[in-house]
Amino acid sequence: MIEYILAFFAVIIINVVPFFMPPTWLVLGFFNTNFAFDAMLLAVVGAIASTIGRFILSYLGTYSRRFAGSERKKDMDVIGKIARKHSLKSFFVTLLFSLSPFPSNVYFITVGLARARIIPIFLGFFAGRLVSYYVLILTTRVIFDSINDIFSSKLLQVIVMDIAGIVFMLIFIMVDWSLLIQKRRLKLVPFKLPWKK
Repeated sequence: MIEYILAFFAVIIINVVPFFMPPTWLVLGFFNTNFAFDAMLLAVVGAIASTIGRFILSYLGTYSRRFAGSERKKDMDVIGKIARKHSLKSFFVTLLFSLSPFPSNVYFITVGLARARIIPIFLGFFAGRLVSYYVLILTTRVIFDSINDIFSSKLLQVIVMDIAGIVFMLIFIMVDWSLLIQKRRLKLVPFKLPWKK
């Protein structure tokens, strides 16, 4: 039981830290490879902990709003309003995203920026991660023989994906969403530091 508790809190920490953390499924795969875990139960524990971690991370995104200008905040609010209005679509978008191999850190920072913390988003994330974690936990037991194999083979990928995620988030913030949604015109607004006029 203690191993499940350790895995639970390890996954929460990994999902709260916004960047340069190993993929959760690799950590769960490590636990499964080195301890006597039930794969399905470990996937459930991992999915719950991951969802809690991303929920906390989304608050970091909301906190980051204070560094955005008033126009950027208005645009983020447009995205949040759409997410809340179309909650079923938000569920399926998040479900599909969580089934993909892409890291979800930037996604939930953006959720926080848009103040779109709605239950369907987190339910979609939980459902997708539950399925993907179960499959990947079983896969890692077959593919990887040691912790060195697990982390050394993915370190560069983690760094590259996180850098790409940061770039994507900056571009996302720079998009004039009001103009794009209302007039179908794409315009990027230069990112301004809050202390510069």
